[in-house]
Amino acid sequence: MKWIPLFLLLSAWACSAGERHEHGRAELDVAIEGMSLTAEFRSPADSVLGFEHVPKTAKEKQTASAALEILRARSGELLLLPADAGCQFQPGMASIASEAGGHQDVEASMRTTCRRPLLKGEIRFAFDRHFPGIRQLVVQLVGPGFQTGATIAGGSGTIRFGP
Repeated sequence: MKWIPLFLLLSAWACSAGERHEHGRAELDVAIEGMSLTAEFRSPADSVLGFEHVPKTAKEKQTASAALEILRARSGELLLLPADAGCQFQPGMASIASEAGGHQDVEASMRTTCRRPLLKGEIRFAFDRHFPGIRQLVVQLVGPGFQTGATIAGGSGTIRFGP
C-alpha cells in the first residue's frame, strides 16, 4: 500500500516532536488510502483513564478495561466518517504502555474499510464523549494528494479532507 511509508514518516515525525507526554493532550495520526482508513492514537493514561499508574484496585482495573474496549471495539463512536462512504470499523488493538519516568500511555490502532473511497469530505471526532480528560486532540491526516492537521479542542471537532 502506498500510504504506509508516508504514514510511518508522519508517525516518526510526531514522536520526535518532543511533546509526547502532556496530560490532557492526545495525538491521532490518520492515513486514508482509497476505501481504507487507519488511525494510531496515543495519550497519557491520565487523559483516558483518570490516573496514570498501573491499575491496582478492582475499580481501576475495570476503568482501564472499559476504556481499552472502547478504543478496540467502538472506534466508530470516536471517528465519525461520512455516512455515504459506508465504513465499518474492524476490531482494533489498544494497550497501556509504560514510558520512561514511570508514565503510562494508552495506545490504540483503529482501521476501517468502506464501501466507497474516502476521496473528500470530513471526519468528525468525538473522543470527549468517552474520554473527557482529553482537552486537546492533535490530529495529523494524510491521504492521496493531501496532508492536513489540526488541534481539536476537547477531543470534539471536525477536519475536512481531500484534494
